[in-house]
Amino acid sequence: MISTPTEQRAALALLLHAAQADGVKSEAERAALKSMMAGLGASAINPWSVYADVLGGRYALEQAVADLPGREARVLVYEMAVGVCDTDGPPDDRERAFLARLRDLLGVAAAPAQAAESAAEQV
Repeated sequence: MISTPTEQRAALALLLHAAQADGVKSEAERAALKSMMAGLGASAINPWSVYADVLGGRYALEQAVADLPGREARVLVYEMAVGVCDTDGPPDDRERAFLARLRDLLGVAAAPAQAAESAAEQV
């Protein structure tokens, strides 16, 4: 699903964008990002390089989406982004706006998006 270094880099970038959506640096979000990337087996990429590229504006949301071609991978990353935004409490208005934009860019259908959001609320 998310197996190549390019896809792993894109996934991490999208999750970093999600973590930044509310403008608050949260230790809970950092821990969630670390756990999610370990689950993807993303040892082939340098997370600090991706972090610097996202923060430096060199790896925009749209480019990361373009680097994640598969539908299943896109749905998975959307679900993970919902989890990141929900880690430090229910998503605020900025996080909800980010998730709506991400959902549109990824082309995630309403049903899977709603399922991910409902699951995050229950956790």
